[in-house]
Amino acid sequence: MSLASLTQVAHQNAERQEFARRMMSGTMSEAEYKTYLWNMWLIYDVLEDVALSMGVFGPMDPSMPDNDLPLDGLIQADDIWADYTELGGTEENPPTTVPATEEYRSHIIKNCQHDKDKLTAHVYVRHMGDLSGGQMIASKVPGSGKMYAFEEMTHSVEEMKELIRARTNDDMAPEAIIAFDFSTKIFEQLNDLTY
Repeated sequence: MSLASLTQVAHQNAERQEFARRMMSGTMSEAEYKTYLWNMWLIYDVLEDVALSMGVFGPMDPSMPDNDLPLDGLIQADDIWADYTELGGTEENPPTTVPATEEYRSHIIKNCQHDKDKLTAHVYVRHMGDLSGGQMIASKVPGSGKMYAFEEMTHSVEEMKELIRARTNDDMAPEAIIAFDFSTKIFEQLNDLTY
């Protein structure tokens, strides 16, 4: 099996949410997308800080550098913030933070902070999704879609996906499913908001 096949049902459930479908269709308003970006920034800011501290973005084994490249340029929090502020978002007057976003942040801190495999499962779900579907979303959302550009990445998109896959294993499936379930909840809660 592969992590993709083990998490397929949870992945499809997240993708089928109305909010996600509207994002893919290009019919999302600036207010909706700005709220999405705010919630994503809150998640990526914590996830990436913790993952960096645990070496998730570095080589798997620094003593074996030839085929073991770091995930350079994969960090996205700053680009998400740039997209958010491009649409007029501020820290002083943010849009709604949905409860699932706070639950997700709390989960990362309480349950993953000292577990590199669990953190890698979340990087797999979040960043692999942005490398894949994000490339299609970029032209359909308000603003420039900088979070999907990966301008500082030193690898091609396909090379980066392979580097991420090389860090995963089937034992990460339960945590990856948790990440997809949080995505589903966030989409549901964002969809229920009045804009």
